[in-house]
Formats: sequence, C-alpha cells, structure tokens
Amino acid sequence: MNREQVLIINVLSDYLNRKKTTPIKDLDWSIINTITKSHQIEGILYYQCKSFIPADFLHHYENSFYAALFSFKNKENNWRDIKKSFTSAKIPFLFIKGMDVSSCYPVPFLRTMGDLDILVHQKDKKKADQLLISLGFKCTEQKPEYDWIYHKSGIEIELHHQLVYDHNELVNLKKQMEFFNNCWNYAENGKANWNFHFLFLLAHLAKHLLYKGVGFRMFMDLAVVTKNVPDLNWDWIESKLIDLGLYKFAQVCLRLNEYWFGVKTPLNCLELEDDFIENATEKIFMNGVFGFSNPKSKEYSKYNSFTKYRGPRWMSRFFVLIRNLFPKYRDMQYASHYIFLNGRPWLLPIAWIYRYYLLFKGKTAGIENSLKNITIPDTKIREWEEELNSWGLLG
Repeated sequence: MNREQVLIINVLSDYLNRKKTTPIKDLDWSIINTITKSHQIEGILYYQCKSFIPADFLHHYENSFYAALFSFKNKENNWRDIKKSFTSAKIPFLFIKGMDVSSCYPVPFLRTMGDLDILVHQKDKKKADQLLISLGFKCTEQKPEYDWIYHKSGIEIELHHQLVYDHNELVNLKKQMEFFNNCWNYAENGKANWNFHFLFLLAHLAKHLLYKGVGFRMFMDLAVVTKNVPDLNWDWIESKLIDLGLYKFAQVCLRLNEYWFGVKTPLNCLELEDDFIENATEKIFMNGVFGFSNPKSKEYSKYNSFTKYRGPRWMSRFFVLIRNLFPKYRDMQYASHYIFLNGRPWLLPIAWIYRYYLLFKGKTAGIENSLKNITIPDTKIREWEEELNSWGLLG
C-alpha cells in the first residue's frame, strides 16, 4: 500500500473503533480525494481528519459531510413514513441493509446509501405500489418478475418480492435461493434478525465481488455487525455458512476485516498469505464502492459463464455457446426489441427468430458479440478461477 492508502485504512479502522486518526506526513491529497470519492467515504474522512485536512480540500470534505447528513435524514423520514403506511395497511414488509445496518455504526448518517430496499410478498406488491405512489414516489421501472424502482426528491426505493433472483448467480445458487427467499422465517416487525442479516450481507458481498467488484463499505457492514450486535449465534451462523457454501469465503472476508479494521470474530478464520492480502487490498481499492471503478468489471460476467461448469472446458464452451445463441426467456423479456415476450414465454422461439432477423439487418449487436465469450483464452479463465478459489468462492 502507498501512504495515501495506509491513511484510508487507518481512517476506516479508527472510525469503526472510535479512535482518533494520526496524521501521516507528505501525503498527496488529490489521490486521497480520488479514493474517498470512489468509495463514498468522504464524510468519514472529514469526521476523522478534519483537524489536518489541507485548506484546499477542507471545504469539499465539509460539504460532503453535511450532504451525507441531509441525505440520511431525508431517507430516514421517508423510511419512517413507509413503515407507518405499510403497517397501517397490514402489509408484511422487511427493510434490508441500509437503515438497519447504519444503526450499528458510530455515526449512522455516515453509512451512506444509494437506495432503500423493501421486501414484500409478491401478492402484496400492487398494494405496496399504490402506497408508495400515495407517499409521493414515482415508479420509474416495473418488471413483473424483478424489482420495482421508485424515486422521490433524490431518494430511490427498490421494492423486492425476493432477496435472490435466479439470474443473480451466486456460489451455491439453489441452496442460497431457498434459504434467503425464506427470509420471512427470520423476520419480525419489519426487521430480519441479525444472524440472518449477517449471512445476507455476506452473500450480497459475494455477488458484487463475482460480477462487478466491491469496495470497503460492504466489508465495513460485516465488521460493524460483528463488532456491535450482541448475542449473535455464531454456531448457527457457522453451520449455515457451511450449508450454503459460503464458509471459506466468510473466513477470508472476516480475516481481512481483522487485518484492515482490527475486528475479530469467534469463527475460526483462515490464515491468509501476505501476497493474497496485498492483492486483495489493492483490488478493493481499485473497485470503488460497488465496482464502479473496476476496469475489469465487464470481464467478470464473461468469465463466470465458464466457472459454473465443472466438466471439461470444451463442454463449458459448448454450453456457453448455446446460451448465447439461444438466450433464456428471463434474459430477453425486458429487452426493448422483444417486449412482446413479457408474460408470454411460449413466444420465446419466435423471439429467437426475430433476434437473428435483427442481427442480419444490422439493427442490433452483431452475432460476433454473442460469440466473443466462446473465444476467451483458457489462460484468462484459469486466472479468474484461481482468483475466485483464493477468495473461497469455488467451494
């Protein structure tokens, strides 16, 4: 790590452990500014370092700090209104991540969030939709089999009827879908219990790491729950991690949290090689908060197409080829060219024919784009598999 990265890690660790941050000499604050913007931790840096932030940057960080406060209070007020409205209407609901996790932080409003995630039963989704509209939210995206998106005054709401959808391909898809979509068994009064919530935070981190990239904030969520939620049932958590195929990944993440933030857990975490810690730290710095800064993010989905298949490489290439030539209904139904598919899966063969007509006419991406995945060199796929294995994501 360079000096600027060392300061960032110190800031995050000191913040989580309620300590003062010691200044480091000869820093390039333009680099620090780039990192904190990418990871959306400008408010935390101001909170920890305001006494020694250079004058050229102080105003920016102060504005970011108060902007985080304003945004949080706005979301908090709407969160309370939604809870009250849904409770009065007798709609069972769950808030996931966001507000609940922020309560574990030393300063809750510095756990910034892009949206509020609400889970309801699918049969209640239309009723929930009307309630959100009555509260002033405008629905901007409504896909019957996926999340519904709402906006109001800079606030985004994601209305879910599942925590895991079948196209969010995680480590152990079938078991994870069954477990996380039975979240109502672990909920009361609009909140998931913390043992379940911890597991979901970990699985959500795994999904981002697999498909886009992930920054320090998701690790910090795990750290504050580990550190500040009393009476977590670690025996139950461990047994579920093993059952869900997430145990090794959890060991890696929690060991990194110990290395970065000094937050220990009762789990028997893996000893990590120095080279892995160094590479993992650099990877997380590079990714930005949700992988937005990750230059390799577009490659991840291509590589993951192959890692799902455990057989010979020629067989995985064959399956990927078929998948690209004949996409599934769930992958085509919302594309603008095939909107006629919505609710009509029996029209999928016609959509395939129409797709190739559009390809022939040059009105959509050329067929070569569909076939590029097939020609990814084995060396690239092996490198990705080795990286996933080092994170504990290949079982």
